Amino acid sequence: MDQAGHTVSDDSGRDAAALLELVAGVFGGLLGVTAGADDDFFDLGGHSMLAVVAMSELSDMVDCELPVGLIFEHPTAQELASAVGQHAAAAA
Repeated sequence: MDQAGHTVSDDSGRDAAALLELVAGVFGGLLGVTAGADDDFFDLGGHSMLAVVAMSELSDMVDCELPVGLIFEHPTAQELASAVGQHAAAAA
């Protein structure tokens, strides 16, 4: 949900829960852990090179070029999922 309480989705119609699942899946796949909504990519063992890979994978999944900086500005799965949804919707 965005700050106004609306469901955030990207241009493909994915809702916030689906985006969170995508992001947590990418975190888990790259780091070999089970990631939850409040887990921070870097606290789980991520580093800058893996952040680039994560954002590349997410860009492919949502079919939208996402800036690598999003993961540094929004390092938890929940925050990043919301930012990805907003960025993808704005790019549509």
